[in-house]
This record gives sequence, structure tokens and C-alpha cells, in this order.
Amino acid sequence: MEQDIIINYTEKDNEAAKNETGWVTDFAKFLDVMLTQVLGRKPSIVLKSEGSALTAAELKNTGILISILSPHFINSGQCLDAIEEFHKSIATSKINRMFKVLKTSVP
Repeated sequence: MEQDIIINYTEKDNEAAKNETGWVTDFAKFLDVMLTQVLGRKPSIVLKSEGSALTAAELKNTGILISILSPHFINSGQCLDAIEEFHKSIATSKINRMFKVLKTSVP
């Protein structure tokens, strides 16, 4: 796999206060530290917002897709398209390779 993990999110969910990093950026850093300790190597984690095009080839070469769910995410056609495309690419896999993180309650 080219990248171990792609984190799929909306720019709105990663907005930062002055002189701070965004929520998604902080989550990615935390995940990187935890996985490095568990795996014994630094994982390849790529952040992709709805403004970053995710290609079918890129999704095929990804081990895990993590989606940061929020009302903004649910209203983003591009984020939902990425989930559908990744699901198609792993349809024959018997291992769950899609995970969600609830940033904000979604009805």
C-alpha cells in the first residue's frame, strides 16, 4: 500500500483558532504517535479534505480510510463520494478497512 491511512474530512472540521492547529490535524498527530508505538514504525497518514481530490487509484492503494463525521461531512458530496469509492475498491476484502470518528453528533 502506498499509504497506510487516509483521513477524509471537511475543511470546516479542521478550522483552527488563532495560533492553534485544527482538530483533524491534532487527531492525525495523536494517531501517528499511537500507531508508531504499537507498530514499531511510522505509519503513512495522509489528510484529505473535500477540497483535495481523491482518485480511485489512490484509494485502491490505501490500507484504511478514516472519515471524520460531522454535519459538515454529511453535507459534503465529495467526502461521501470518497467513502463510496473506497467501499467499492475493498468490496472483496474480509477485513474492515473503513472507520469513522464522530467529531460532532450527526442526526
